[in-house]
Amino acid sequence: MKFIFDENLSPNLVRGLKEFGEDVEHITEIVKQGTPDKEWLRIVGENGWYLITRDKRIRQRPIEKDALKIFAVGAFFLQGKEMSRWEIIRQVIMSWHRIKEKAENTNAPFAYQITRAGKSIEKIPLD
Repeated sequence: MKFIFDENLSPNLVRGLKEFGEDVEHITEIVKQGTPDKEWLRIVGENGWYLITRDKRIRQRPIEKDALKIFAVGAFFLQGKEMSRWEIIRQVIMSWHRIKEKAENTNAPFAYQITRAGKSIEKIPLD
């Protein structure tokens, strides 16, 4: 079960999770920085990987939202504006076991949002 972290998250966070044995990659390890969302969402979905992002616009813009559905992407959206790196790390770590559980037990496509503190994950509609 592989998780792909969007460009809006630090590659250092991904490296840290890898050091603890997690199957994670930063999107820039797969495609060039700045690749349109629709293109890399296709790659994520076709490989059965899961997305972790802070970009809530992916689920709001018609092209990206359609890509989530068409390519059957399971996506986790981190909530919170103006967060420090430490707050983002805490958010991911606090929710990591629930992220993996939801990925394993939910048929894609799906979208979950993760609260700022990482203590709650709620399913959100892709409609």
